[in-house]
Amino acid sequence: MPCAAQERPSRFWRFSVAVLGAATVADVHSSWGKHELNPLLRNGRNRFGAQGLAVKAGVTGGAVLAQALLFRRKPASLRGAAIGNTIVAGALTAIAIRNHHLPPPRPATPLR
Repeated sequence: MPCAAQERPSRFWRFSVAVLGAATVADVHSSWGKHELNPLLRNGRNRFGAQGLAVKAGVTGGAVLAQALLFRRKPASLRGAAIGNTIVAGALTAIAIRNHHLPPPRPATPLR
């Protein structure tokens, strides 16, 4: 029987990470170029762009990295992490669906 250090993360956790990544991509795609209310995610023109992408990727990647590091110490903890990943993925998917129903941004009008 392999020791805990040689175990692989569960399929459920690996699946939840994939679903979380896909939901994050869908949320970014649905937000790109639109008006952004969150000051951490908006650029100077109050739109979602590269800065928002960097923040979202950093948060998602950081969470997955923290879970992977936690797995090394407490393998049983990944079940809770997988459930959390799935819940967050569901919320991001709902946000992406909502964003797709918003009108596209209006082009900037030149000043006279």
